[in-house]
Amino acid sequence: MGNRPSIVALKTQAAEAAGLEAVPRESRPDDHQANGMVEQVCKETKMHIRVGRSALAEKLNQALGDTDPLLAWLPRHVGDLLNRYPKGSDGKTPEQRRSGKQWRKPAIAFEERLYYKPVGAVARTPSGTIHRSPRKLLLMTDSGVVRGQGIRRLSPAEDLRDLRGRDPDW
Repeated sequence: MGNRPSIVALKTQAAEAAGLEAVPRESRPDDHQANGMVEQVCKETKMHIRVGRSALAEKLNQALGDTDPLLAWLPRHVGDLLNRYPKGSDGKTPEQRRSGKQWRKPAIAFEERLYYKPVGAVARTPSGTIHRSPRKLLLMTDSGVVRGQGIRRLSPAEDLRDLRGRDPDW
């Protein structure tokens, strides 16, 4: 990615605009060791996705096909978790470095059933998968993806009851 002509031109123009004398250094496209940090993040993300898929298959007590719609949400969920909770060598989470504040909301497992409050509604409703971003809470429900404004965990007994009662085609 760093060797694309547009990126090389942007680096050159930025150096010239700043009045700096720079010698462009680009890594070979096939040199994965030159992108060590990026490679490590990709490796860790893939590992978390595999673990999440395995845990979901175990929870649902069925194998998941490669085209299962739930799997489209798993990388977003893993990215959300990795951007909020793990502490770095400085003792701060990525969220703390980004916003200056610690993320205080609980980590939610992928496909954990929850009660949520739809935007503009009064009552909480059972839900499916959750995805948080700094300004929105997206939940996958039986009727599609909805925006929420607050969640509460179901008890383990309620969670199992909801899974057993779920439409298998959902």
